[in-house]
Amino acid sequence: MGVYAAAGALHAEFSGPDEAAYIVSGIMVREYLAGPLWQGTSPLAFAQHYADSYPKVAIGHWPPVYFFVQGVWYVVTGVSRVSVLALSSLLSATFASLTVLLCRREGLRWSMAVTAGVVTVLLPIHVDSLLEIGSDVVTGIAIIVATLCCQRWIDERTPRHGVIFAVAAAVALLCKGSAFLLVLMTPLALLLAHRRVDWLRSRETWRVVVIVVVLVLPWYYFASGWMQDEIVPGPPRSLRSAVTYAGYRNTWIFLSLCGVVMLPLALLSLRSGWHRRLPAVAMLPLATWLFLSFLSPHTETRLFLHVVPIAVFAAAVAAGRMVPRWQEVVLLAALVLAHIPARARTKPAVGFVPAVASLMADTSASGARILVTSNGFGEGALISEFALQRPSPTVTILRASKLLQSSTWGGDDVRLHVRSAADVMRLLDQNGVGRVVRHVSVDADPAQYEQSLNEALSQWRVLRVFGEVRIYGRPASP
Repeated sequence: MGVYAAAGALHAEFSGPDEAAYIVSGIMVREYLAGPLWQGTSPLAFAQHYADSYPKVAIGHWPPVYFFVQGVWYVVTGVSRVSVLALSSLLSATFASLTVLLCRREGLRWSMAVTAGVVTVLLPIHVDSLLEIGSDVVTGIAIIVATLCCQRWIDERTPRHGVIFAVAAAVALLCKGSAFLLVLMTPLALLLAHRRVDWLRSRETWRVVVIVVVLVLPWYYFASGWMQDEIVPGPPRSLRSAVTYAGYRNTWIFLSLCGVVMLPLALLSLRSGWHRRLPAVAMLPLATWLFLSFLSPHTETRLFLHVVPIAVFAAAVAAGRMVPRWQEVVLLAALVLAHIPARARTKPAVGFVPAVASLMADTSASGARILVTSNGFGEGALISEFALQRPSPTVTILRASKLLQSSTWGGDDVRLHVRSAADVMRLLDQNGVGRVVRHVSVDADPAQYEQSLNEALSQWRVLRVFGEVRIYGRPASP
């Protein structure tokens, strides 16, 4: 929890690009598991009702595994800011332990393996995953576990290990769409291991494919309309330019991921021959770069998180062969120092936490409809804070970005619903809005409806002010 305390996460809002959606969706699963499931309530009906009150539910846009993990965890620990951060810490510790596992599998000393695990924890990309709640760590764990299962299957080529690999790959694919890179990694690893293509005709290979398809296809078919952009981005103006940019950008991500110290060590480790003994592990970084550059062009650094344990492991292999025992900790510590950012990242606290507490204490706001107006970060911050403090909704929250305009999930194809303050007031009246929570964000570009909304709110009363957040009530009756 020291990282969270240093970054101010224990008191800040959950307002990352996606983390509010992850948190609200996980809490919704917890609420369903805690009661409605046993009463025979339809999960779709429950999800729709919950999303009507807390409109930040993302199941469908992303696959369900991480949300199920959250839901089970919250059933056990309860819903709170501490339980959210504790789950993130536990998953990150599990992720770092995979580096230790890889090192020990290759015969490195415990001191080197544990030090490599610590390096994994302290690298900036991993620290960022700690500070922004999301499914990337779970997906990274699932991808690496599936890769290790694939390696065992390549080594043994038995039906049992094939089934284990198929199930592990299906779980990874149901964590996040980026796990489809496993479809590329597997043939690359088989080719590297056997240098022959007869595996394509193998009954064992096709059994694995069938199991994966049977386990994964129902969900992707069900959610195809919601999550298409997550795997295949919307059509760019020039697919060729998008692929070229992704390849260039992802190359630099790889270089920054490894750094000027770790990259030479990782490459030097190839002399030990570990890549021939562990072809699946060796091919995973290459498959990741190829998949995210050419098959599904994405350039988010977080999608490369699962490459970190492999890079650190490879560097540790070289270090373990090069230096005596007493110097290995010093050498790997140098890797950490080479990657630590000059300035620690902090999480902002703009005022939504006390604003939600105030609204919950306001008896006149109980059962009311609340409009939140902010950028996408602020809207999610208010909704996730309500879900944390009151998992079972007693209010209905409306998002200005969805009420006063319409757009796709990613904010594209914007269509304005209001042209004047009168239009805004009409929509507020029609939807029974009793409170407006406005985030005065100096960093966000104003929305197209901002001027009309400001004119409408000039007639309302400012009830409370918390930092950058203002709570408005309806104008007093004449």
